[in-house]
Amino acid sequence: METRQKSTQIHIKGFLLAELALYLAFLYLDVRAESGNLPGWGYDLSNGLKYISVLLCFFWRLGKKDKRLLAAQAFVLGADYFLLFTGYGALGICGFLGVQLCYRMYLRGVKSWRWYVLQCVLTGTAAFGILRFGSLSGTGQEAADVLAVVYAAALVFHTVLAFGERRKQYAFFLGLLLLLLCDIHVALYNLPALPGPFLTVWQNLASTAMWLFYLPSQVLVALCAAGFQAGGDGGKQKGN
Repeated sequence: METRQKSTQIHIKGFLLAELALYLAFLYLDVRAESGNLPGWGYDLSNGLKYISVLLCFFWRLGKKDKRLLAAQAFVLGADYFLLFTGYGALGICGFLGVQLCYRMYLRGVKSWRWYVLQCVLTGTAAFGILRFGSLSGTGQEAADVLAVVYAAALVFHTVLAFGERRKQYAFFLGLLLLLLCDIHVALYNLPALPGPFLTVWQNLASTAMWLFYLPSQVLVALCAAGFQAGGDGGKQKGN
């Protein structure tokens, strides 16, 4: 038993050290990019390191305790591929909606998927109306905005749910909170130029801040998949 615990600790330390190395490397490249001191290949390298970091989270979750969080990471891989390497942002957001579906089932059991779908439909319908239904036949950016609203609503709701269970799900709650901070900076980055020196500087740093919060969130959720700080059996099993 003691040997197994030591082996587990070694695996965790190796996983965290590998993620830390990737994290520091792409943050360094992103900071150089912000200063305009990065060659063209540096952007591709940064994106490649980011994708390797989430791929490592996926491999870490393989064979771990909770298959719902493994499925969530599979959706993450698809979503990040579209967002990092293609111009299909709407498909990336769809992938993250799949991630949130897995998180709902992790927090509330498999049968809760019905309520998640209903929530997405209602939120999407409201967003459709706000963003004017008739304008959605253009380039597709408006449709991506609607999907982003649906995703944001789901993320906020699940962060609140995790907060309610934070004594059992502390690492998971913290992971969702960091993911929420990441997505706040994604929204800030995509807004038109903001007035005032403070907001301008903050907006300029948003592209770096996204991944400053994003990878730690993925690492924390990956640890939850292995049962660490995840409330014994890792979320409600009701409905499994």
